[in-house]
Amino acid sequence: LLIAILSMFIVLMVYLMCSEMRNSFYGVAIKAYAICMIMGYALLAYLTLHNPANLSNAACRILRNLALMNLVLSFYILSFIAFKLYLSFYGVVFTKLMFWLIFTPIVLVAVGWSFFVGFSYYGSRLIFGGDTCWFDPRNWSVMIYFYAPVFVAC
Repeated sequence: LLIAILSMFIVLMVYLMCSEMRNSFYGVAIKAYAICMIMGYALLAYLTLHNPANLSNAACRILRNLALMNLVLSFYILSFIAFKLYLSFYGVVFTKLMFWLIFTPIVLVAVGWSFFVGFSYYGSRLIFGGDTCWFDPRNWSVMIYFYAPVFVAC
């Protein structure tokens, strides 16, 4: 995770330094993708490396929801970049209005999904394990609530 964070930070710095790439659609989208990946991986590394007993219940819930939101949103941003590339092959002009009409629901779905998962129950326990700050490895919740949205994004 730490190598991935460093790599995404380098990508972000390259896109911030080059003005021609920074101001294009793909530059903005890749910067948003890099920021989401840096935030998601950093939060996931923090949750992995720290003992959940040392975190308060509210901090654990907030950190895991933010990690899930950033990771899911990064995959939706990549699918949005692929959709834009697909449209450009057919000569469809992508206006700013089209961008916001498509991108805003994607962000709302990712944010809504992360909060839905954060407060969902599996039997009598939360989806996120009671003794961990991420998905409980003893059930299949990670397949349904994390890999399913990523699969839909692809």
